[in-house]
Amino acid sequence: MRVTVVGAGPAGLVGGIALARAGHEVVVVDRDAGPPGPQPWRRKGVMQFHHPHVFRAMTRNLLRDRLPDVLTAVLAAGVEPHRPDGEPAAATILRARRETFERALWRIARAEPGLAIRHGQADHVLRDGHRVTGVTVNGTTVDADLVVDATGRSGRLAADLRPPAEGGDSGVANASRVYRLRPGAPPGPHNHPLGFVAPYDRYTLIVFVHDGGTFSPLILRDRDDRALATLRHTGAFEAAMAANPATAAWTARAEPVTPVRVGLNLFNRYRRQPTHLTGLLCVGDSVCATSPTGGRGVSLAIASALAMADIVAATPRDAWAPRLDAWCRAHIHPWYRDSVVNDAATVRRWHGRPADLSGPLAPDLVTLAAEADPAIRPDVVHYTAMLATSASLAPVEDRARRVLSGGWRPSPPDGPDRAQLLAAIGTWS
Repeated sequence: MRVTVVGAGPAGLVGGIALARAGHEVVVVDRDAGPPGPQPWRRKGVMQFHHPHVFRAMTRNLLRDRLPDVLTAVLAAGVEPHRPDGEPAAATILRARRETFERALWRIARAEPGLAIRHGQADHVLRDGHRVTGVTVNGTTVDADLVVDATGRSGRLAADLRPPAEGGDSGVANASRVYRLRPGAPPGPHNHPLGFVAPYDRYTLIVFVHDGGTFSPLILRDRDDRALATLRHTGAFEAAMAANPATAAWTARAEPVTPVRVGLNLFNRYRRQPTHLTGLLCVGDSVCATSPTGGRGVSLAIASALAMADIVAATPRDAWAPRLDAWCRAHIHPWYRDSVVNDAATVRRWHGRPADLSGPLAPDLVTLAAEADPAIRPDVVHYTAMLATSASLAPVEDRARRVLSGGWRPSPPDGPDRAQLLAAIGTWS
C-alpha cells in the first residue's frame, strides 16, 4: 500500500517507520529539510522544538516494546534515561533536548527500507467522493492509498475535513533558555525527576535537565501577567535567574547556548478523526495538543502513531478512521481533559484563589498531596509515568482531599515570590 505521511515530527516518523516495517511503501513529507549535520537545527514550523522537554516513561516504554532499535539509537545519541528514586523501572523517563531526540529519529527513518523523506509543502488532501486518493506537494499530485496527517498543533492540512475542535487557551505562558554546564562543572540543585521544580505564589520555576550537560530553566506564568511578560528580554530573564538560589547555582556554572524563548498561545485542543472519509488518519498533535505544563505531548504522539499502524494492519480500510477515533477517545482524550483541568487549577492558584476541593480533584492536586501522605504515592507514580490515566487516582482521591482540606500545602524552595522577582528584574518590569 502507498502511504503518504505529512509531517516528520515524532508522530510522523514513528508512524512512518511502523508502517514501512509492516510492508507498506511510505513517503514522509515535511517542509523542513531535516537535521543539517553538526550545525544547529532551525526547525521550521514547530514552535515548541527548542523549548524544554521531558520524555515521560510512556515514550521509553513504547519504544522499548515496539521499536527497540529506535530506543537504542536515541540513547546512543545522548538521550539520558533517568529512573526516579524509589520508583519502578517502568517509570524511567528520558531527559534530553528535543533536537537530540529528533535527530536520532531522522537517522533511523532515513535508513529505513521502504521509507523515503521528501522535502516539500503539502497543500491539499485529494479526494474522490469519500475516498482520499493522495495529497498535493508543492503543487504536484502524490497518489496514496492512505494519507496520515501528522502536521502538528498548527497544521491545517485536513482542518476543513474534520469536526470542530474541542478546547481553548490554557491561560499559561512561559519563558526559557538553554544553557550548557562548563567543562567539569557539577550540576546545580535537584529536587525532582525533571531536575528542579519550585511552585511560587504567582509563577512556577522548573529547571529541565537535558543531555550533554545542557539544561533549561523555565518560568511558567499567568498569560495575562504583563509584568512577568518582560521575562522575554534577556536582561530580565538573567536577573530572574540570579534572584533564585537554585537557578543562580545552575547558571553561574554554565553558558547560555540559545536566546530566551517565549511560549505563547499555549492551548489545549482535541480534534476527532474524519470518520466520514476513507484513507485519511490523524495522529500526534493534530489530534491532541496539550499545553507544555504536563510534558506529555511526545508520549501521546508516539502512542497515537503506533495505534494508527496497528489499526491499519488489523482493520478493513473503511473502518480505519472510526477505529482510530474510538481508540483516541479512550486513550488520548483523558490526557487532554487532565491538561485542561490541571492548567485551570494552576491559574487559579496564581490568582490567589484556594484550590477547588468541592468536586473531583484536579490530578495535579492529588499528585501534590502525595508529598504529605506516602500512601498516595504508588498511585501517583503510575499516573505521572503515564502508566495509567487519572482514573487510576480515584482510589486515593479522598485521602488527597483530606490532606488538602486540613490546610497542608507544600513549602516552596527558597526563592523570590512574584513581588520580589519583579523587584529583582527592576526596570525591565
